[in-house]
Amino acid sequence: MLGGRHLHDDYYVVYVSAAEVRDVAEALRTVDRTWLRRRFDAIDDRDYDGAQDDEDFEYTWDNLVDVQAFYDRAAAAERAVIFTAT
Repeated sequence: MLGGRHLHDDYYVVYVSAAEVRDVAEALRTVDRTWLRRRFDAIDDRDYDGAQDDEDFEYTWDNLVDVQAFYDRAAAAERAVIFTAT
């Protein structure tokens, strides 16, 4: 979802170049609350660990807003990003 090049075989460590950061920031700006809620409500995966209720959605939305802001700042500063995920 956030692009980049995987740097490790055993862990999710990803390098996103400055050019890719601009693209990711632009793409993330198109994700609004309604779009995310529709997709969140459509999750039909037995492996999903969340409660999939309103509180879980708010948690997801708040984190997405933070990621959007982070990528906007990185893009404005013309910086690359390295991130990990679990």
